[in-house]
Order: sequence, then C-alpha cells, then structure tokens
Amino acid sequence: DDDIMFRSIRMDKYLPGGDQLLSFERGISTIKGPVFQSGIGRVQNLEATRPFTRFNYSNKNWNVLAHFSSRDGDQVNLVEALATDFALKTQEKRYGAEAQWHSEFGGGRGRVVVGGSYTHEYVNSFDPDTGRQTVLWEPVDTDREALFGQADWSLNKYFKLVGAARM
Repeated sequence: DDDIMFRSIRMDKYLPGGDQLLSFERGISTIKGPVFQSGIGRVQNLEATRPFTRFNYSNKNWNVLAHFSSRDGDQVNLVEALATDFALKTQEKRYGAEAQWHSEFGGGRGRVVVGGSYTHEYVNSFDPDTGRQTVLWEPVDTDREALFGQADWSLNKYFKLVGAARM
C-alpha cells in the first residue's frame, strides 16, 4: 500500500504601504510504499521524510527569497541480482538564497531584471546500522552560484522581444 502525506502552512503579511510582502512557508511530506525506477533498478520507498522552509520578501523592485529542504529516505533495492545489500539509506540537505531586482522603462513597454542566486546541496547515503555507505562512495557537497539578467521590450500587444543571460 502507498501512504503519502503532505502538510504545509503559509503566512503572508503585507507591510505598511501595501507594496511590500513577507511570506513564510513551512511543510513536510512523508511517502511510504511507492516503487520507482532508478539507475540501480527498481527501488521501493519504505519511508521518506522531506521537511521544507521558504521565506520571501518582495516589493515594487525587489524579490528576495531563501529556502531550506532536507530528505531522509529509507529505500530497498528490489533487484537482488544487482546488489548483495538491499538497504538504501539517503540523507539530503539543500539551502539557498536568491535576490533579483526588476524595473520597467519606456512607459511600461520595457522591463529589466538582474539578480543572483546561491544553492548548497549535501547528499549522503550513510546507514547508521552498518556504518557504511549504501549508494554513494562518500558524501557529496555541491555549491551552485549564478548571475542572471533579462531585458524585455513589448513591440505591441502580441509580440515581445526578450534577451536573457545566465552565468
């Protein structure tokens, strides 16, 4: 049987003046039972828990957001011929932030957006019962950074020119 549960709460607060908004969201999901295909074969999800938190501030020209999520998973490999140990434990953590500035020009026909983002991700497959890794050779840490920009110009109500870059 599959058992999938998701709960979340979100709170929005408009600050004085009406053009500033603070948003906060917190949630969790748990999944038990589904079978999925992976690079090592069919895997059954015995139990995976994924909590998350998001924060956002926006006003007329700025949008700033931060996020955190994690996942603790207990899976089992259903293809016995591919492995001698069928337990698959996974732990993931991801957090990041993004800021973007945007403004209109040309009487509202044009728009420019510039910003940057950062995300850190940690993945591990340590099994505390055996003291060994189950999927990865060792934990993996990655960082992703980006700078981006975009400019739009409305030619008429049907066509818009758009140029964008991301590094």
